[in-house]
Amino acid sequence: MSLDFISDVPGTNPIILQNPPGGILTGKTVTLTCSVPGGNPLAILSWNCSGTKENNTVGNTASYSITMSVNKSYNNKICTCTANHLISTYKPTVQQNLVVYYAPDDRPGIQQTPPGGIITNHIVILTCSVKGGNPLSILRWNCTGDTTNSTTDTTATYSISFPVNKTQNKAICTCSASHPDTSYTPVKEHSLDVYFAPDRNLTIQRTPAGGIISGNKVNLTCIASGGNPPATLSWNCSGTNTNYRTEYTVSYNVEFTVDKSDNNKVCTCSAIHPVTTYRPQAQNRLIVYCKFIFTFFELLNCKHIQIELFLSMIRLTANVTKCSL
Repeated sequence: MSLDFISDVPGTNPIILQNPPGGILTGKTVTLTCSVPGGNPLAILSWNCSGTKENNTVGNTASYSITMSVNKSYNNKICTCTANHLISTYKPTVQQNLVVYYAPDDRPGIQQTPPGGIITNHIVILTCSVKGGNPLSILRWNCTGDTTNSTTDTTATYSISFPVNKTQNKAICTCSASHPDTSYTPVKEHSLDVYFAPDRNLTIQRTPAGGIISGNKVNLTCIASGGNPPATLSWNCSGTNTNYRTEYTVSYNVEFTVDKSDNNKVCTCSAIHPVTTYRPQAQNRLIVYCKFIFTFFELLNCKHIQIELFLSMIRLTANVTKCSL
């Protein structure tokens, strides 16, 4: 009695299981296992991807696996398992799309709008962004404000906006990035430069403090304390100027020789600042004394001049009187 060999195809198409499931971190390994039960004989399975292959067929189930180490170039790579059988009409294929997780190549960057110093009570926008990576990085701000997520397909972008005040000058806002690749944890810092006007009046110092004898020099120093940046000072009187500046104080000197025409002259110091509402002025009125020199013979003719004045003239000193010419 002869036995006829009955050939039969599997009742289903193959399936693929991935281990570990989901995204695979770059540099890690992944195993794809293709299997299909049934059929007589069992189906013969093959892979089109390169890697370490292993036949795991057991009982009535054909099983064939491939193990590979992935890098970013494997992202979206399609691995195909093909089943072949004696019955040539059965030749199904199944595919597995690899998702590889890799960090961005660059660190985040921060852009400030408007750039440079921000005038107090005005709004600043800080935009943190980083291009690349799969998936894109998740960005966070440590500062408080209104946030906006403007992420595109290729770039993670996260903005924060808030009005600034003088207490936030030199404050540090930090953008931090996180990613499934836990080795990627960059932090980008941004220092705020807040412009605020001085909160004190201008002051003027004069040397000498009182009246100035005609022909002598006077030095006027205008001082503005506080503010960021310090105010810019100017004098309406001409002379030799000297500027001194520290972090929060600026002084501006003018020095010149006076004559009788400078008596009652008003020298004005003006201040300007990026805060346009700050435009103070301070004034100083000059009192100039004239020096009258009498000759010895003129002095002899002045009978009402006291002998003390006569002796002073002998010592070549001068009688000084306020200019009223």
